[in-house]
Amino acid sequence: MDAGQQKIEQRLAAKERRAAVPGDVRARAAARIGERLDPLLGARPGPLLGYAATGDEVSVDAALRGWLAAARPLALPRVVGPGDLQLHLVTDLDVDLVAGAYGIREPRDVLPTLDPQDVGTVLVPGVCFDRHGGRIGYGGGFYDRLLPRTGAAVRIGICLEVQLVDRVAADPHDAPVDAVVTEGDVYR
Repeated sequence: MDAGQQKIEQRLAAKERRAAVPGDVRARAAARIGERLDPLLGARPGPLLGYAATGDEVSVDAALRGWLAAARPLALPRVVGPGDLQLHLVTDLDVDLVAGAYGIREPRDVLPTLDPQDVGTVLVPGVCFDRHGGRIGYGGGFYDRLLPRTGAAVRIGICLEVQLVDRVAADPHDAPVDAVVTEGDVYR
């Protein structure tokens, strides 16, 4: 099987495993992931780039609200074109986000923008990860284009344990992460 086909199969299998996790179990896992994130984010300099979970993705809203409560700068991405994200600073997840592309909560377009180079830490969603920082997204290339623009930012992948594989079938353009946080552990 070629790498492209293996990547498709890994993506589909990970989506199925994640979808099979009951909502209450996913909520407990998200809480545990938030607990694991706290010490990783606590001393990090610079703005945090978060994401708004969609569907059965792991929600990081609790961590984002904690970041905002500490009066630290938070940005979220907004789709502005095919494979292209723009970062906007938000101060309130309930007020600043609206339904955007693909039904994902996004910052309002009138909010101030943030240059990706200024980000200190990125929380990275994905469909499938491995314990070495390999990542498979949804196939649109949004984060593969964005992550190289974040310079020295620390990239933290977020997923459930069931989304982990031994080794993702990554292409050369697939941007890796520095760590992966699950409800079970932190993999660096």
